[in-house]
Amino acid sequence: MRITNEFNKLYHGAFLNDLFIQMLSEHRLAMSFDKFKQELKRINDDYPCYNGTQDKVSTRDIRSKDLIQHIEFIRLYASEYGFTLSIDDEAYRRMMELAHALGHN
Repeated sequence: MRITNEFNKLYHGAFLNDLFIQMLSEHRLAMSFDKFKQELKRINDDYPCYNGTQDKVSTRDIRSKDLIQHIEFIRLYASEYGFTLSIDDEAYRRMMELAHALGHN
């Protein structure tokens, strides 16, 4: 199942944008937001590629379960480097429950 637009917006806003801004503010980044997104995909060994290529799948085409795995990767990455995402654990738990209830697993 493909992800919904709402879930994609949450991914970009609550996870990517939040971490990007924090890393920029601490001068740990010197790249555009788009480059940052691509870099997170690149370093995630489990992020899917298009068949027969090294090209990482776009979030427009990614399966829900793969995006959920990538979100977990981003949370872990942020934590390992001392960043706390603004989405709290309770909101994250509810978001994951909703994703699973909608078949995004």
